Amino acid sequence: MAVADFFLTPTAELADIVLPAATWLEMDYVGDFWKRHGYILPRRKVIQVGECRSDHEMLNDLGHRIGQGQYWWDNFEKALDYILHPMNIAWKDFKKMDYLRGEVKYYKYKEAGFSTPTRKFELYSTILEKMGYDPLPQYREPPESPVSAPELYKEYPYILITGARQPGFFHTENRQIGRIRELHRDPIVEIHPDTAAKEGIKEGDWVIIETHRGRVRQRAHLALGCDPRIVAAQHAWWFPEKKDPGHGWDESNINILTTMP
Repeated sequence: MAVADFFLTPTAELADIVLPAATWLEMDYVGDFWKRHGYILPRRKVIQVGECRSDHEMLNDLGHRIGQGQYWWDNFEKALDYILHPMNIAWKDFKKMDYLRGEVKYYKYKEAGFSTPTRKFELYSTILEKMGYDPLPQYREPPESPVSAPELYKEYPYILITGARQPGFFHTENRQIGRIRELHRDPIVEIHPDTAAKEGIKEGDWVIIETHRGRVRQRAHLALGCDPRIVAAQHAWWFPEKKDPGHGWDESNINILTTMP
């Protein structure tokens, strides 16, 4: 297993080889070209630290190494040229500029319709239909809800939400930064005060969250905004201060309680 990262995360600790990834200051790139506002700007490489390389460079070179060179570029600068081609400009010239913006044109749909096969605004997706999927959005009951699995609900009487975020963290990132951890030291599970009282839980208590797949622990925060039937747990927790190679990833990481469908 190979991992490219800035830090020795639990995943990197398990890898056979760890490659030093480049930050945005250590690579050339065309910024914001995928966004809808129309602006693009050059992100110019300002420093090279050790052997760090960007994911894009690694993948481009890997494509050649495994015999797929015809689908990649001779070097990554040519990939940047490809992104800029609709503007008739090359990276060597673009990197000298501050930014570019494409022509702004409003109400294009009045002339050419929308960018759908029917040129109409589609609630019924003809693309999804062609691919064999349901063309209309509709509600489907989750497979382990109180309705779908009432016997399971008797044993585990609360509905778990696992996507709660905290400012300063991006998924598993930044938990190793001391100043940010000072603001958010522990994983938090939000519980309605009535539910907490029923279960004998007080603010700040460590509580066990359990499903039929496993169990983890997080600190309780009593929140009036929660539905009494629901507990909302934070995701992506690990503890850099723990010295074992896994850094406590299995202590509070809510993924242990979930599964792919």
